[in-house]
Amino acid sequence: MIKKSLLAGVVVGLLGFFNPAHAAGRISLTPTPINLTEGQSQVVTAHLDEPVIGPDSDGYLNVTITITNPSRLTTTSTTLSWTQNNWFENRTFTLDAIDDQIVNGDASNIVSISVDSNSEYYGGFEPSFEVNVLDNDVAQPVVTSTILPKVGGQSHGFGILLLAALLSCTTLIIRRKST
Repeated sequence: MIKKSLLAGVVVGLLGFFNPAHAAGRISLTPTPINLTEGQSQVVTAHLDEPVIGPDSDGYLNVTITITNPSRLTTTSTTLSWTQNNWFENRTFTLDAIDDQIVNGDASNIVSISVDSNSEYYGGFEPSFEVNVLDNDVAQPVVTSTILPKVGGQSHGFGILLLAALLSCTTLIIRRKST
């Protein structure tokens, strides 16, 4: 009876190890989730969950970071590397949300990670994560003024046309021009 439960535990453990749903745990990133307002930066720490073990005792792991929309989000490092001798050391990279001075709304950006490794545990591992970039730009109203034509030799007022891409609370002060 003990042998059967031990064997069942090993089988469940192996199934969990090879289950793609658990693949995200191979490289831990902190913090998560990541939400950045345009103009902000975030240092992200990457930590390996298992040693890098190569077939000839020269294990290596190179991670390439790719951002799907580099006009909204960039990174300081595009490659992180570990060996079997330093796999336990954290690596960091910085994500920068571009302050583009354009009202273009919030955006979800996918950051893909491709892995080159001779370790069976990390080889072929291709995780991705999402970074939300929050737009900090506000539509500015366009103001034009028009002096109404004179009727009977007298000006009776003026008109103002106010256009805005987005509604916002605005105070408008109209003063009559003295003649």
